[in-house]
Amino acid sequence: MIYYITGINARLIKLDDLKKDFDSVRVYDANIQDEYDNFLEDISNVSIFPTNDLVILKRCEKLKNIKDLIEYLKLHKDENKSIAIDYFFEYKGKNPYVKEFKALDAQIFNIEETKDLVIDYVKENLGVSKVEAKKILSYIGEDYVHVKNEVFKYKSALNGKYDFEVVKSLMLENQEKKINEYLSEIYEGKFNLDKVNNKYYIPLIYAIYNDFSIFHKLNILNLSKNYEEFRKTYDEFEKYFKANYYVIFLKNKALKFDKNKCMEVLKKCNEMENKIKQGLIDEKLALWFVISEIQK
Repeated sequence: MIYYITGINARLIKLDDLKKDFDSVRVYDANIQDEYDNFLEDISNVSIFPTNDLVILKRCEKLKNIKDLIEYLKLHKDENKSIAIDYFFEYKGKNPYVKEFKALDAQIFNIEETKDLVIDYVKENLGVSKVEAKKILSYIGEDYVHVKNEVFKYKSALNGKYDFEVVKSLMLENQEKKINEYLSEIYEGKFNLDKVNNKYYIPLIYAIYNDFSIFHKLNILNLSKNYEEFRKTYDEFEKYFKANYYVIFLKNKALKFDKNKCMEVLKKCNEMENKIKQGLIDEKLALWFVISEIQK
């Protein structure tokens, strides 16, 4: 049996659920050539008897040509072996390989919506109502990896008896999401510094520095703003970036700061960081100077 597990991050809930049905699970990474080769060798070994093993190839979106993999699966189809293909895809209703996997008689999990799956995950793992699950998610966000880590922490602390106050005391606000919202406001000139909690001052300076480092590189590389063209050439430049390619594509598409502006902002971030460390300026004023440099 072949499983095609695709869509946004919440697809990992389905993958984790699937693992529970097997005695043994072997996981290979499509983005690491040696592991990909080992996966191909693994699935090409014919099983005489049915096994309760699952072979997973994760991050298949990193493959340069997934159709080669699909053709390989056709040639090495084995009813005695279970294979899961994990493929991240963010566009709703446009997954390009569903038809090909249907032709392989694969079981398809195409996850295009996050909320209900994540709510059910919280309900099941903490033994709470839908209302309570939504309340928890309102604090921590809906990213599955983050939710999974948080729920594991809560379960360990609760000892089988749910208490929201205990959970609340352990909650980590989804700081990254909040910072991204603030960054958008800064770049659009809509940011109100007086409404920001002081715990965000330093993280925002670091986040601005990180963004403008990316903007500076993008100015130099001059990558296409067309998605298909960008995707074709990105692998060549992936080593220069730590974020997911789609995050970089969005930053490139919205890029409005030239190389000189990027350098001035980066210098200002460094200057303010040094002054904060030396006790020469408070964090709020330092952030104000950085934002002022952006908006000049």
